[in-house]
Order: sequence, then structure tokens, then C-alpha cells
Amino acid sequence: MADRVSDLFQEFEELKQARKPFEDVWHEIAELVVPNHSGFQQPPNPAERGRRRGEEIYDGTPQAALNMWASGTMGHLLSPNFDWFTLTVPDEQLMDVREIRLWLSRVDRVLYGMITRSNFYREVYELFRDGAGIGTATMHRYWDQGTQREQFMVLHPREIYVGEDANGDVDTVFRYTQMTNKQIVERFSQDDDTVDAQVVKDATGPTMRHRKRNIVHAVRPNPDHDPTKADKRAKKYISVYIDEEHHSELRRGGFDVLPYMVWRVLKESDEEYGRGPAWEALGDIRALYEYSRTDIEEAQMRVNRPLQVPEELRGKVAWVPGGRNYYEDANRLIMEADVKSDLRAGLDREERKQKIIERAFLVDFFTMFAQADKAMTATEIRQRREEKSVLLGPHNTSLNSDVLDMLIDGLFNDAWNAGLLPPPPRLLVESLAGRRLEVSYQGPLVQAQRSFFQGEPYRQALGQWAGLAQVLTGAGKPADFLDNYDMDFVTREMFKSGGGVEEAMLDPKLVAQLRQQRAEMLQRQQQLAAMEQMGKAAPGLNQPVAEDSMLEQLQTAQQAQQAGAPPG
Repeated sequence: MADRVSDLFQEFEELKQARKPFEDVWHEIAELVVPNHSGFQQPPNPAERGRRRGEEIYDGTPQAALNMWASGTMGHLLSPNFDWFTLTVPDEQLMDVREIRLWLSRVDRVLYGMITRSNFYREVYELFRDGAGIGTATMHRYWDQGTQREQFMVLHPREIYVGEDANGDVDTVFRYTQMTNKQIVERFSQDDDTVDAQVVKDATGPTMRHRKRNIVHAVRPNPDHDPTKADKRAKKYISVYIDEEHHSELRRGGFDVLPYMVWRVLKESDEEYGRGPAWEALGDIRALYEYSRTDIEEAQMRVNRPLQVPEELRGKVAWVPGGRNYYEDANRLIMEADVKSDLRAGLDREERKQKIIERAFLVDFFTMFAQADKAMTATEIRQRREEKSVLLGPHNTSLNSDVLDMLIDGLFNDAWNAGLLPPPPRLLVESLAGRRLEVSYQGPLVQAQRSFFQGEPYRQALGQWAGLAQVLTGAGKPADFLDNYDMDFVTREMFKSGGGVEEAMLDPKLVAQLRQQRAEMLQRQQQLAAMEQMGKAAPGLNQPVAEDSMLEQLQTAQQAQQAGAPPG
């Protein structure tokens, strides 16, 4: 075990060195934009706890913009007020099977229930704040056996060190944190052979319960992964908790899904850590604070100007409201210095920088409805919203791949292990053949983006067709150009691009049956109308058919022919 722990610490040191180039910028962003984040020193300096921060901040625009980005992005993607994901299957034909759709719907309800009962929505806001500021945000997910519910925790960026696989995805996470002896006992005392008993015993002393220890949690790919085994040590990822002081394992286990969701908002291909809006705006934030600091000094100079005081009055000037200053020579007065300044120009510079910073955090997008012209129509507002939603596309994509996909996989795995899910239909199991279910995200922002890229071409085409059809109709010509298009397909795609669900649309076969019935009914109505007109034109036709007449014999023969019997 000692060699195993030593190898992990060696890997940990390599990850530390790989993160060092980012830490200076993280520290600067924390000081200038996210002052509530403590320093990035490891282990943490106890003097940092509770320290007042933000001494370098001279303008509140960056903090307000960051909070707007975090709350706006969360509100458009992960609000608890709407369903923001649904499970689907890779094969679209399987979605035509009602049994499979019902099972997927039940699974959705179970997963939403797990999220609602957890602390997810309380924690995820901090994830968005870290993403907007530091650019790398990490959420830890685990199943609490005691409470039988999911638990989430957004971790300080200081604690996380990551490594990537060949595809650039995070597959290795080392977390360097602190736990009290009491927390160690509560977390690990229920384990059997995976805990170093001596470490737990040392942590039970009555005077040491709140003493903190440095703990390393290493999660990395398992070279001995075997999906056919239920043993934790055969799972996809190895999990090892290590007490740094004793170099001893507290717990060794494994996970099917990586428990750390690491969001890199925008990431360069040759870097392991992300960059957020604060990275892009950092130069403008520094300039804004410098402008604000000098403008504050200039404003103070204009209000409390320097004085020119005769030498004999040194230390005798009462420059306060109601002060008395006595002098003999009327030519030797106390005078304000003539300060040349242009405060308005400084304030204009500040305003320009404020707007640049707000654009970096997409403030205009999130406040679009408040700033919209009251004369704008609902269609114009929708179009503007869809166009601006494209700006969040890159952030949305990285959030899906780094966080949400892993979140849904983890929830599904925990729900399955806890026996919360209904058994899947046999057809689905056979068709998937080991493939994972797919996730379709349904939040307002996703719907706006989908509507822009998928629905807008159809809306534009319909507008052009309507204009052309009106011109042709006015000229007495048929609008037969519409025969080139499958209007059923167009309207279905428009409905789905607007967020409509498949279950709300009728099966095309049923639609064909309804149309056939409608056509037959229309034909019968036309026949009845024609007969009525004939009866009015020839009154004798309305009389009953005479018995044994030639007309009666013809009707009898026709009815027998329709019934398939020979005429009598």
C-alpha cells in the first residue's frame, strides 16, 4: 500500500506543477472580481478565513455583471421552475414505441425527484459564479446512504487539480482539502476493510475532534476496470482518500461515473483549465479601477481643494465650517489653489469601460426585455432573443459536456443501484446493446437556440410563400408552387423547434385516416347537395319509386351488385 500511496503523491505533484501558471490570474480575479474567494495557498492559511477582502475594488460594475451572468445563465438553463432535460434513445424508431416513451417519462420523473430533494439548486448558482470568474468550476456529487439522497457541493477552485484523457475530457481529479477528525470518523468509520484503523482510532480523542487534517482524494481511471464485477475496486474509476500526515489510505473504492464535474467554460486545446468572462474583461477591469481611483481623487480635489496659506499662519488655519481665521494684512489671504481638472472626461472613460465589461458578461442579453423598446412586437422580441441566445452557445456546449451529461449519468447510476427505477422494456435493452441513453436539454435558452437555427428558416420560407401566394391569387392564378413542399414535415419541424414534445403530435398514419374520413364525408355532403338540386330541378324525382316499376328493378339490381350477390 505504501508504494501505491507514493505513486499517487508523485502524480499529485505533477498536477500541481501543471496548474501553477493559472494561479496568478486566479488570484488576481479573486482580488478584483470575486473578493469572497479566499486565497489559493495550499494548505489554506488560517489567517485568510474571515478576512475582509475587496480593498482593490473601486467600482461595483464587474461584480454586478458577474452576478448577472451567473443568475441569468442559471435561469435560462437550470431553473427549478421548468423541466430542463429529458431522456431519449439513439434510435428514433424506438421512440414510436409507447412502452419505451412511458418508461423514459417515468425515469425522468425519478431523476427530477432526486434533484428536487437534494441541494442541487442551492449549490449550482455558485458553480455559475466560479465559471464566470475563475473559468473553472467544480461540483462534487455523491449518494448519501444515511439520508438516501444526492448531495452536491461546489468546491473552491484552490482544491482541484485535473488531468485529461486523449480526447481532452477530464478523467483524473485530485482534491486537496481539509477535514476535522470528527468529519473523518463520520465519513469513514462505517467502512470495513478499506479504512486504516489506526488513523480512525487517532481521530477519536476527545481533545482532537476539531483538529484539521490535510486530505487528498484521488480519482483516476482504473486499469483493472471490469464491468462484469460488482466489486468497487473493479469500477471504471479508482477512488482513494489519503491522510497526508500519515501517508495512509482512509478509504479505497471506485465509481462508475466520475463524481467530480469540472466545468471549463472556455478552454484552449493545449490547456487543462478554463477561462471565463472575467479572463476576457480583466484588462478593462484593471483600467476601470484605475480610472475610478483617480476620478475619486480628482473629485475630492474639486470639493476639498488645496490651500495657499501665508507662512505666518502655519498650523493656525481653521478650514472648517464656522472656522475663524484672523489676519492683519488684507492682502495676505488664505486662498484655494487653482486646480485644473476635467472630471467629466474621466467619468466618460469609466462609462466606456463599464459598457465593455458588461458586454463581456452578456449583461445586455440578460436585461434585454427590460431595455426593449415598448413599441416592439412580441415577434420582434422573440427574434432578438433567439439571435442573442447564440452568444451563449459555446458556454452552453461546455456546460452540457463537462457537467450536465455527467450529472444525469451519475443520477441514473445512483437511482439504478438504489432500486428507484422501473425495469426497462425488453425491446429497449436489446436495442441499446450496452449503449447509453441520450439526453435532450429543454431549457428556454436551448429552445431559443434551437428555434433560431431550426425554426427560423421555416418561418422565413412561410413568410415568402404567403406573399407569393397572395400575388398569384390576386392575379387569378393558382398557388401551385406549394406542391413542391411537404407542409406536414415543415409544420412538425417548426413545432419541435419551438419546444413541442413528440407526444403532442398525432401519428402520421392516424392523420391519413382522419383526412380520408374527412374527404369521404365531404364527398357524401356534395352528393346530397347535388341530389337536392336535382330534386328541385325535376320535382318528379322527389316522388317515391313505384312498385314493380322499371326504376325499382334497376335499384334492386344495383344494390345486389354492390353487395356481391347476383341479381334476382
